[in-house]
Amino acid sequence: MATGEAPERQNILRFAEFELDIDRQTLSRRGIRLKLQNQPGQVLTLLIQRAPEIVARDEIRQRVWGNDVSIDVERSINFCIRQIRGVLLDNAAAPRFIETLPREGYRFIAPLAGVVQQERSEHTGVAPPKEEIPQTRPRAWFIAGAAALVLAVGITSWLLWFRKQEDSAALHVVPATSYPGRETTPTLSPDGSQIAFSWDGEKGNNLDIYVKLVGENRALRLTSDPRPEFSPVWSPDGRRIAFCRVGKSGSEIVLTPALGGPARVLANLPKQVDPEHPGRPLASFWFGENSTPDSQLAWFPDGQSLAVVARKYQGGPNMIFLLSVDDGEMQPLTSPPDRSWGDGSPSISPDGRRLAFARSLVKYPEHAQLYVLPLSARKAPAGEPRQVTPKETDLALLGLAWTSDGRRLVFPAARSLWTVALDGRVPTPLALPGYNPSYPAISAKGNQLVFVDSSEDTDIWRVNGPAFTHGTSARAPSAPTRLISSTRMDTNPQYSPDGSRIAFTSSRSGAVEIWVSDSDGSNAVQVTDQKDVKAEAGTPRWSPDGRYLAFDSTDSLSADIYVVSAQGGPVRRITSESSEDDMPSWSHDGKWIYFESDRSGVFQIWKVPFGGGTAIQVTKDGGADAFESRDGKFVYYTKWEQRGIWRKPVEGGPDTLIINNGTTLHWGLFDEGTCLIDRDTAAGPTINCLDFGSNKVTTVSILPENTRINEDGPSFSVSHDGRWILYVTVEREQSDIMMVDNFR
Repeated sequence: MATGEAPERQNILRFAEFELDIDRQTLSRRGIRLKLQNQPGQVLTLLIQRAPEIVARDEIRQRVWGNDVSIDVERSINFCIRQIRGVLLDNAAAPRFIETLPREGYRFIAPLAGVVQQERSEHTGVAPPKEEIPQTRPRAWFIAGAAALVLAVGITSWLLWFRKQEDSAALHVVPATSYPGRETTPTLSPDGSQIAFSWDGEKGNNLDIYVKLVGENRALRLTSDPRPEFSPVWSPDGRRIAFCRVGKSGSEIVLTPALGGPARVLANLPKQVDPEHPGRPLASFWFGENSTPDSQLAWFPDGQSLAVVARKYQGGPNMIFLLSVDDGEMQPLTSPPDRSWGDGSPSISPDGRRLAFARSLVKYPEHAQLYVLPLSARKAPAGEPRQVTPKETDLALLGLAWTSDGRRLVFPAARSLWTVALDGRVPTPLALPGYNPSYPAISAKGNQLVFVDSSEDTDIWRVNGPAFTHGTSARAPSAPTRLISSTRMDTNPQYSPDGSRIAFTSSRSGAVEIWVSDSDGSNAVQVTDQKDVKAEAGTPRWSPDGRYLAFDSTDSLSADIYVVSAQGGPVRRITSESSEDDMPSWSHDGKWIYFESDRSGVFQIWKVPFGGGTAIQVTKDGGADAFESRDGKFVYYTKWEQRGIWRKPVEGGPDTLIINNGTTLHWGLFDEGTCLIDRDTAAGPTINCLDFGSNKVTTVSILPENTRINEDGPSFSVSHDGRWILYVTVEREQSDIMMVDNFR
């Protein structure tokens, strides 16, 4: 700079270990320049400059993109926030820097050390002193320090890993796909130039197999079968793709050329035992409209065989089989215990001598652990499988991948991707905060990682019940009203006995907890806390006096029944068997809790004294969710895989089918009858109610045709007086494939 010229000025914002140069739009961490793209940099600058105010998404859109209508701004904002969190090593569930306020916007919450007006001079090289930003809140540094201490206790494993990686920036994540709807189960071609994946299309109506070049937007559609297709895997020579196809009668393993062409069915897996072929493996994968497919296939390096998930017999656990590509012969590779969910997510090591898979020893795909089975040169088990993750890990059964050197495995757990070596060391998370990753896949050359980032929003709606539409206060059916909603999951609604409150399950706090609101959805309060129940809590049901809530949770490695005060407080465990016990409800006098259990070998209705004691079996021919009538004379219930609602005298007696419609999770009982939702009518989901007095079934509401009823968990409730009905819809279900191009 020449003598007499004005000094160069820089606006530098410091927070924690980071430094943002506003003029140059650069971000550094302890002096190391970090990679942050232009638009995420603009968003971060805006949030910091407006701190501690909330910045609405509309303002972000206007400030960064203006009136540009050529791009999907909503998706771009989400991408920017994720990029920022990734670079700042921030965690959306427990944020240090960027706080998300549902339906409001974002807020920068970390204290700012100061704004430096830094003058540089070739003559002096001296900068003036810092100009501190006045603190808007007293003792901000003390409060921030306390928050940091709490955060350190809550995510110790994260911080330990970060200390080891102080000199390296976060992984660089870019979208590999950004289509509407769901893109899932990706796989990379051997040379890393292409991605094969399953996508439900622009209309979201069916999963098919697609292929696209890395870095390009257009995708080639390989399949167009009306049956869902998923879990594509690229053959080692890059010429073929194997995938799964599922139908009502069973499933198929299909092989197709990677560039398109005639497909060949390698194996047909029936859903039930085929009398002509009783030894044939059975299909293990089945999912409905809103369910998530699993990773089912893996190639052996020689390209002659596949590892496939199937079942050996009906009702048995999932197993990993060896499938010959030439003749379709299948031989079992793993032998999980009976009455367990079994094995899934197979992955073959690069040398073909080890099979990695996830195993769940409970009835559902939960509390899974990672195992590695040694294989001989003939692809036969060469020993017993060895567990390589500690019991606290709790894998998500959503895929896993070997690193290209065969030394580590990458797997999803606790809303992150983790890596673990085979030498017994503790798993460590990858620096991917802000994502909800699953289905990892790694290129053969090893420096590319793809994964699926998914999100879902379910809301609780209300319509008039039978007391309004057919009772003494009859009125025209009302339009559905969105009653309880957030940007996360809200489901499992249940009216209190007096109708003044609603208990429900929500993930709005970051964990799946029990909440209670007023009957209009306002004043929602969290009741459970994962420090007490260290797993998801669901299916809240009120005691007759409204003082307690029974719910289920898998805190104890198998599902059990718990009770908590409706005001919150200590949690008491009611059942403690190794069986799956869930979906509780109360007797009319509050002395018993009904629940579903498979402790007899199949799911039946049981009941246990609220005060403690031995459980008693109620049904013998199957049973799922149950409710006792208000007068205490009957218990009403449904059965899995059978339509209809049954009733049985509380004192014992024969079962009676009272209505031949209705399915588990989508019905409810009220004082004068029962209501259910039929999701299969041409007009749209229809709510019908049976009046016990007249024994007549009437339609109380036909929901809009495009309504997507939530398939998972109890998603229906009727108030005791029959005035209101609650149901749960899927508002948004979205997943994109993300790529890490600097994976090591």
